[in-house]
Amino acid sequence: NKNPLFWGENGFYENKTGDKIIRKVAQIDLVPTISLLMGIPIPFGNLGGIIPELFSTSFFANGGNESYEHYDRLLAALFINSMQVWNHLVEYSETPGAYIPKDDLIFLREKIEKARKLHKKVFKEANKINKTSFSKNQKYACLQYKEFLDSVIGIGRRLWTQYDYSAMIIGTSTSFFITLCFMFKLLDAD
Repeated sequence: NKNPLFWGENGFYENKTGDKIIRKVAQIDLVPTISLLMGIPIPFGNLGGIIPELFSTSFFANGGNESYEHYDRLLAALFINSMQVWNHLVEYSETPGAYIPKDDLIFLREKIEKARKLHKKVFKEANKINKTSFSKNQKYACLQYKEFLDSVIGIGRRLWTQYDYSAMIIGTSTSFFITLCFMFKLLDAD
């Protein structure tokens, strides 16, 4: 198959029509991607996931054929990214005042352990397989790490993007009242 393999919301998908596929990239994903491409550590507090297409250059250079090198580089980047995010979440959850529900941490631990188990299987297979072909476990481990990172973002959005509507109304009302007072003060000055 000569059609490029892209990363979609639910993992890999293929461009079977040859049309250009434009995918949205979240701003939070730029920092880990640029950091790894520059060879520097991902900042500890970043929860973004790498942009997988940028770590699979051998795939595109190989005419769209899956190869060991394609998944090897991608798997290494996803592993580094996932472990950085996991370590941050663990440390954050132990910080006084920080809150991540225990069920969410257990869920995420299971996700990352599943990915790491597949990753270890890939290492065991590495000496046995021909490096010109790819291991299905490489692909599945990549998908598991990506699923972990997507789950972190979903949980983070649920936890950290809650709105306090009463505080918003009080703040807006206070701003409006101050603006009115300022306008009346200006009118009285004339």
